[in-house]
Amino acid sequence: MSRTSIRVGIAILAGLLATACSMPRPFDHTNTGEIELGAPGTTLLCVAPFPALPPELAQTLRGALADELVRREILAVASDDCPPATPRILAWETPAPSEGTVALMLSRPPKAGRSIPPVAVTLPVPEPELWQEASARWAMMIADRLGYRPPAIPSARSPLDLAGRLAAPSAALPDSATPAPTAEKVLVELVDGAGGDGNTLLRFAMIGHLRHAGFQPVVKAEDGARFAVKGNVELGEPQMMGTTEVRKVRIVWTVKDAKGKTLGTLEQANALPAATIARAWGKAADLIAAAAAPGIADTVMRARADLPPPQP
Repeated sequence: MSRTSIRVGIAILAGLLATACSMPRPFDHTNTGEIELGAPGTTLLCVAPFPALPPELAQTLRGALADELVRREILAVASDDCPPATPRILAWETPAPSEGTVALMLSRPPKAGRSIPPVAVTLPVPEPELWQEASARWAMMIADRLGYRPPAIPSARSPLDLAGRLAAPSAALPDSATPAPTAEKVLVELVDGAGGDGNTLLRFAMIGHLRHAGFQPVVKAEDGARFAVKGNVELGEPQMMGTTEVRKVRIVWTVKDAKGKTLGTLEQANALPAATIARAWGKAADLIAAAAAPGIADTVMRARADLPPPQP
């Protein structure tokens, strides 16, 4: 497959984002004032540090739990330094019932203003080579015990699309609320470089928009996706634009096949208010992903034409 390079300029992005009506246009040069990105509903759930476990195992488990919650359409990230006002999953150690195990109590944020009782879990400490596998199993168990259930019907759009508006998908792509059994799997890898909550929100928004385009986004390499997409964010130094301090934001989305061959890249770039993206990306992440998803979907569709149909 020859390399396909997709470049999206500011003019194209402005046109796509214009479909968002009154929503903020974070990639529009004319909007350099203070825009509200941390709208209700975009708050991250912070997975706080786990005590008692070996540090590397604790980090692996927390990352697996955050990934499992994202699979269940809960915005979550593992962080050693949760902001004071951020809702979080807390864990604390209790006396272990036997040698070689760790007993934890875990709590989740209140629901509808009512406290949720903590739950107790007992984890055997495995050999280091089994930490990844064990963490994935434990993450599913902990998410279930905490009451975070997978949606009965995966959402057709990103939960970040607060106003119910989406950039128009490519007319050639299917628009389905639930992926078909043979829908193409696409691994949406961690986004790097955004800072704040941007990495998690950009990734989660891309999951939502690729699902809306008829694909089956996954977050684990072992899920067997034939294609992968990864976002890398570069933030320029703060500069003054009029009376507003802005930063140049450049995002490159790279699409690869299962062998790691680059199939295409999509680049987005513009200036955003520095104070805004330092605080929360919110709607900006949704709009950015909405603008990029059609090009990513088109690249995958072109590449899959040379491959046999995906297996159920």
